[in-house]
Order: sequence, then structure tokens, then C-alpha cells
Amino acid sequence: MKIQYVTRQSLFISLLALTACGGGDGGSANSGGGSTATLLSLSITPVNPALVDPALAFGANAQMTASGSYSDGSTRDLTGVATWQSSTPGVVTVDNAGVVTAVAVGDATITATYIPGDSNTVSGTLPISVDSVVHLAQTGQTTQYAPGDDGELQAGVTWPSPRFTLNDCGTPANTTDDVVVTDRLTGLMWVRNHGASTPRTWQGSLDYANALSLCGFDDWRLANVNELESLVVNAAESGFTWLLAQGFIMSQSSFWTSTTLALHPDRAWSVDVYGDVGEYPKTATSAAWAVRGPVAAGAVTLARTGQTTCYDAAGGALPSCAGTGQGGELTAGAPWPSPRFRLDQCGTPVDTTDDVIIDNLTGMMWPRDANRFGPRAWSDAVADANGLSLCGFDDWRLPNQRELRSLVDYEQAVIGNWLVQQGFENVQAANVLPCYWTSTSAPIDSANRAACGFLFEGIFTIFEAKTATHYVWPVRRGLADQNF
Repeated sequence: MKIQYVTRQSLFISLLALTACGGGDGGSANSGGGSTATLLSLSITPVNPALVDPALAFGANAQMTASGSYSDGSTRDLTGVATWQSSTPGVVTVDNAGVVTAVAVGDATITATYIPGDSNTVSGTLPISVDSVVHLAQTGQTTQYAPGDDGELQAGVTWPSPRFTLNDCGTPANTTDDVVVTDRLTGLMWVRNHGASTPRTWQGSLDYANALSLCGFDDWRLANVNELESLVVNAAESGFTWLLAQGFIMSQSSFWTSTTLALHPDRAWSVDVYGDVGEYPKTATSAAWAVRGPVAAGAVTLARTGQTTCYDAAGGALPSCAGTGQGGELTAGAPWPSPRFRLDQCGTPVDTTDDVIIDNLTGMMWPRDANRFGPRAWSDAVADANGLSLCGFDDWRLPNQRELRSLVDYEQAVIGNWLVQQGFENVQAANVLPCYWTSTSAPIDSANRAACGFLFEGIFTIFEAKTATHYVWPVRRGLADQNF
């Protein structure tokens, strides 16, 4: 059944346009002088409208009130005597006291019914949407290379302008060591001059960031893979040049993260500001970029990476993460919801080919079948995804790089196996070779190359030729209005 989105305006209109069922003289109340008034309608209102406007946050509770309107113009609180029901308990539950709980991303309708002593049954309804834990930001790509690609749709939260603010920490003459930069998109604070341009091993980078004291703060740390990737701009320009223009002092392009590659834990994840998310041996040297926070509310909240295990430089699992400064210890970011995914069988439980799965973390809806089209060239992949009609929806599209990467759990050795455990089918990750196209073109040689994600170990590359054939996994936003 297709999810119907309810706007803020229509939500409150629905409180007024409720229909009373039945008739007769039932549902009366004393109205002074011994006369009676007939119950005409029942409306539901949230005690705190902010909790459900525009959507109820995942896991949140909200108290509802059922109010009866009578023929003499009076109202009566019927919350405690009405019968409460949710149209979709898998999304929103409601108890006998009218308290609703958001248990999954999606939409539901709350109904309160009151029978005032005879056959005159009066009901009221309130549509409620449940929002995801996080919203993904745009990739930054604005140039279109195919109809319905990332450059045209620009799906995600719009970046604030200006994106960054500089703080000279009270020493304006010193523009290298004492300057920090706050990202208004994520709320994270970054060192302006990353790592003083000194190449370090992975462990050396952790040690440097953990010991850093700068601008009066000593809670700096090495950024995890999600945090560092948030600085990547997938536009038709150099990410290195773009960061320079934002006020950073850039001398390197590739940076260690605090996140270990779970498949080969003697290696760690690295992010290149040109768009690559890859990995290198921990004994190699690269740059370190320290971060702290979030220090302020950003336009988006980054999610956790999923990694909870810590490792030494040789790849051995540590008995404790305490004091390591690794991503597994700090688990920075928004916690994942439980359950992470919700299955929608689309009204045909026997047939799994039309099933969809909604990610409660991001609000993205994915086909359960992760290989509906087979290998395709990039332009065909974009067209196939845009042309999909599934589960009553026809607004499917090819995911951008950030959306596809949101499916990666960095605690897992083989991402595809974990996704199958979550309920997905036919995930192409039996070995390192299959990758999934994204709608995001490469910032270099953009007309001929695009980002592709390997759901074997989680690597994302921007150097796949668009003429190559890879796999297609469409996506759509779980709530119809929230294209972000």
C-alpha cells in the first residue's frame, strides 16, 4: 500500500474535517437547564504539536487528546474513554491513554473512537509521519550528465551558506596553528592546517590527534570515516581546490581515519578529498586531520559508523577500546535505531520480488531485491532506476554516493553478508569484483566516470568508466515529501 505523506497544513485541517458516524439522539451531554447536547464529532490533537510537526522522531512518544464537539458548542475531553487504534502498528503504536510511540519510519493514521451509550459511534483520525534518525546531506554535485542523475536531482539536505566559519582563537597574526574551522553543515570543528602536513602512520595519527591541544580545547581526535567523508565535495571541480577556497590550509589530499577495515584489520580507512573512500596498511604514512564535536547544531547529524571493536596496528583485536581514540571507542555520531530496517511486503507476503525495506536510520527505501536489472552501463543504470515502479511508487532513482554508502556497517568484514542478514536479497558482494553504480559522477573526467560502491568490503571509488557494466540498486525517500 502506498504511503501517503501528510503536510503540516493538511495535518491540522484533518483535525477539523472529521466525520461523525451514525445518528439519533445518542452521544448527549447535560448542557444546563436540564437540556442535552448531541456529540457531533471527535478530533485528535497532540498535546505538544511540535512533536509531530512535521513528523514524529523515531523512538519518540507523544500524548494525544481526543476532544468531543457537541451540538450546543461545548467540548469534552474524551481521551480516557475513547478507544485508540493505529492503522500501522509497525510504524506507530498507541496505548489506551492515547500515547503514540514511533517505532519505524513511515506513515500511519491514529483513530480514536467513542460510543456514548448507544449506537451512535463517533470517530476521529490523525495522520502521523515518523521521521528517520538522520538526514543525509547533498553530495555537492550540481552538473547533470544524464536525466535523473545526482547533478539534476541533488537529493539531500542543502548545504548552509557560508558552509564554514573560521575562528582565529584570539591570535589573528597566527593563521596556521591557532585557526580552527567549524562546519555549519555538520557542526564539527576542524583544525585548519591539517596535521601540520606531517606524514604519519595510522597509530601515529591517532596519537597526534589525541594529544592535540588547540584553541583552548584538548578533546581533539582523529576523524572517523563518516566525519572525514562529509568534507568531500563531488562537484565538477577539485575537492582539494574547493577546500582551499573555504579557508583550509591544504597540502595533502588523502587522510587517515580512526576507522579500521574490519575485513583486514591491519589496514585502516582513508578518505581522499577528491572523492575516494579506500584503505591502506596501517604501517603506511599519510596525513592526519583532527576534529572535535559536534560543537554546534548542524544542518545534518552524522550517523555512527557501526564500528565498536578496536585493533592494534598489526590487526589484532584489543581486549578494550579504552584510551585508544579509535572510532570503536568513541562511536561518534547518532546511534543507530533498533531495529535498523523495516520490511514492507507491499500487500503480497508470498511474493518477495516486490518487497521493499525502509532504513530507519536514514529514511531511505530500498528494493529488497538488490539485483533487479543485472549489470548495466552507467547511463542505463540511471534510466533503469528512474523507470522502476515498485510497491505503488514510481519515484525510484539511482542512489547518490552518500546514499549508497549509508548502507555500510564498518564493523562488518563483508558488508553484503550483513545486508543479507538484515533481510535484503541478491546483494552482489560474493567477492571484491561486483560494485553498485551511484548517480554521482566523478569530479575528475566527470563525463566519462562515476562513483561505484563495492559492498564486499565497503570501498567507494570515483574512477569507474561509465561504459563499464555494474549493478543497479534503486532507492527512494521513505516519506514522499522529504526529498531533501
